[in-house]
Amino acid sequence: MAYYIRVLGTADLDICKELVSGLTNEGLIEKFEPAQNET
Repeated sequence: MAYYIRVLGTADLDICKELVSGLTNEGLIEKFEPAQNET
């Protein structure tokens, strides 16, 4: 999903954070942590 965050850009990082927060409950945050490092 790293490419997805890059496409959105910093202007939409808030949206990404909300998605990540929701996914945290699903235990999918692990897939987003490396993506955030690439931002």
